[in-house]
Amino acid sequence: MMADTSNEEAQSITMMHLQLQRSLKWLDDVTHGIIGYELESRSLAGLQVIEARTGFLRCNFIVPLLAS
Repeated sequence: MMADTSNEEAQSITMMHLQLQRSLKWLDDVTHGIIGYELESRSLAGLQVIEARTGFLRCNFIVPLLAS
């Protein structure tokens, strides 16, 4: 019984980690113009992720010259 719970917790943590990595990859792709629209890329170009956890992103935002 204990092994099943431990295995389920490990799988849950792995899934949360994969979702976090996917979100960070998406954000990086948008800010670098790989996906999305040019307006999104220009306006988010100054976004820097400082801390990332499941359900939480802390970012610094510097207004880029193109957006000011």
